[in-house]
Amino acid sequence: MQTCKQPASAVVAEIDEIRVSTFSRNPDRPSGRFVRVAATGGRDVAKARQRLRTAAWRRSNDDRGRPTADQIGRALLMAVVTSPDFADLLDNELTVVRRALNAMRANGFDLAETQDVMRRIRRRHVNAVDHDAESGDVTPASGIRV
Repeated sequence: MQTCKQPASAVVAEIDEIRVSTFSRNPDRPSGRFVRVAATGGRDVAKARQRLRTAAWRRSNDDRGRPTADQIGRALLMAVVTSPDFADLLDNELTVVRRALNAMRANGFDLAETQDVMRRIRRRHVNAVDHDAESGDVTPASGIRV
């Protein structure tokens, strides 16, 4: 990729070409959609209606200070990964976390990979003593298993 003395539009086009040719998504990847709604009418009309609904919904959420499901999900994920009973939450079959993991698996995601992502996020957000306790080097003062 040559970036010296090229116009910005040429650099952008070259980067996009590399992105498309190198990092194309697998069309058979697991589904990230948990709710499916059938569209009615023409495709262009359906897209225009969706843009209008989305704009109205975002404006309404902003005015009311209402979080999106994505924001709530991220907050719940942070609560789970920073919880002192993280291992118990993953192991117990009756928890909300287990139900979420089962839903991810039902949508085609690998359970071990999903748990690995959660552990990676946990490592980024727990303090050093909790991290050491998780690896077995230190026992936390509370005596609670991490």
